[in-house]
Amino acid sequence: MPKLFGERIRLPQVFAALLLCVFLAQCLWFVARVPLVENEGLVLQSGAQQLRGMFIAGTQQNSPLISLLAAIPVIGKDSSNAYLMIRNRWAIRAPFLLMGVLLGGSLWYVARRLYGNAGGYIALTLYIFSPFLIIRSALLQPDVPAAWGAFGLIFTGIAVAHTLYAPREVVLWNWKRIVLLGISICIAVGAQYSVVWLLLPALAFMLWLAPVRRGAAMTIFVAACVVGLVALSFTFVPNPAEMLAALRHANWGEFDVSQLASMSSYRLIGSFFRDNSLPALLLLLIALVTYIAWPRTRYFGTTAPLVAGLFCVFLCLVMPHFGGRLFLFVALPMFYVFIAGVFTDLLETRYMVPLAAVLVGALLVHAAASVMGLVQLTHLTR
Repeated sequence: MPKLFGERIRLPQVFAALLLCVFLAQCLWFVARVPLVENEGLVLQSGAQQLRGMFIAGTQQNSPLISLLAAIPVIGKDSSNAYLMIRNRWAIRAPFLLMGVLLGGSLWYVARRLYGNAGGYIALTLYIFSPFLIIRSALLQPDVPAAWGAFGLIFTGIAVAHTLYAPREVVLWNWKRIVLLGISICIAVGAQYSVVWLLLPALAFMLWLAPVRRGAAMTIFVAACVVGLVALSFTFVPNPAEMLAALRHANWGEFDVSQLASMSSYRLIGSFFRDNSLPALLLLLIALVTYIAWPRTRYFGTTAPLVAGLFCVFLCLVMPHFGGRLFLFVALPMFYVFIAGVFTDLLETRYMVPLAAVLVGALLVHAAASVMGLVQLTHLTR
């Protein structure tokens, strides 16, 4: 049998692939009914102009990555022809659709490795019917690339740290994971420079998991950062050396800690999670209460995604005028993994039947609301 991520393809992998097909179908429905909007056109034009050698598409907040992802599928075509670009919107949006699917696959893989099949399916079901992630996967926006890169950054770092006790030369033996971690850094930071702050929890997790191999952990982390910088330099074609000047002038974040005392900021964050999915928000609140009240659920496998998600919310709070909303999209997959972990533990208690009923009911409402909302939205935009 062929293998996926080093595992034989069996029924769980097939079922997960079918769920991802449901996610992709919703994205394709959106693409078919929503033409390119003005902001997407600007992203596409800047990428096309860079490929023609006119100027670098990046800004102080973003590298050229997103613009190039949009422009490469239609390289050689007249990007100023609006009709031609609308006809080619399938190709233009394809890289972002692919990243949305890959993020879903990564989420399922991590949740299944942490919590088993049940955890993988819970996390993936929450993901594939997340309206905000469906829509952002079908648009030329940095949110899903940033979320995928950040997810890979956090959990690849954790995976690397778990190998540091092996009796071998860990740096050389881990070269594949170092490259993968570096690519994750490139995608995350390339989508928006301020995502670089997520390197802090990633490094903290690595050092926590390998307290007696912290030197090796730091070596791997630095090596991955170098790989990430090298990969990022290729987004500055035809002159990769311009990356150094771009990074010197990059805006890595403008912090406003006064927002931590602003109730309106918390209301805006609450409305984000409510508008995305009220059932998913309910499951998150149940998981948080359970995590606080029940010690069994407080272990590294649930704590890491929770801390990463809460750190993203914190960054959103203190960077309200600097793309802070992007961090909420980054937080969603982290929280879905956390929910899956807590509910997997709950389903092993004597209250399994009522809790399973609550979980299944919430997931069904979550799915139905997502599909109906997507249909309504696409009708409004036509």
